[in-house]
Amino acid sequence: MARATILLADNDPDFLATRGEFLKQEGYELVTAQSTAAARRELGEGQINLAIIDIRLVNDDDEKDVSGLTLAQVPAYRSIRKIILTGFPSTDAAREALRLDLGGSPPALDFIAKKEGPEAMLIAVQRVLAVSHRQPRPLLVFVLLLGAVLAGVIGIVYGDPRWLIGTAAFGILFSIFTWRLAVE
Repeated sequence: MARATILLADNDPDFLATRGEFLKQEGYELVTAQSTAAARRELGEGQINLAIIDIRLVNDDDEKDVSGLTLAQVPAYRSIRKIILTGFPSTDAAREALRLDLGGSPPALDFIAKKEGPEAMLIAVQRVLAVSHRQPRPLLVFVLLLGAVLAGVIGIVYGDPRWLIGTAAFGILFSIFTWRLAVE
């Protein structure tokens, strides 16, 4: 099996060196970025299997800095699995990092604090890499929506409550079936 390539993005060079070496010793290919621009460049090349991004990628002293989270939310990087890392963990930050966007994907698949140590980071990496990163297939999602609309139109056209109930049930079952196909 090919080794996973991990992007470790953090503005602290000492953290990059120590955690980066730890990940290398665990058998991962490693790419590092010390700035948002460098992280964008690496993510754009398409060779990254997992990105571990510091939430405060620009300024650790600025509690309003969420540049790493903003980077994780970029739609162009949706297919890359991400872990948000922080030296300043908070419930709000974790909630924001794991909240589903309109496309049904969270910016990150895990959220860990730096103080949890390298072993916790390794467990998060293993867990996230084990998860299949499922994306809905656009054509099947379109078919799902079309089926639900058609079921509703048939029910309205016939005006019979039995048809309306039957088509609504069909629409729901069809939608569930199609959605499962779309994300597998």
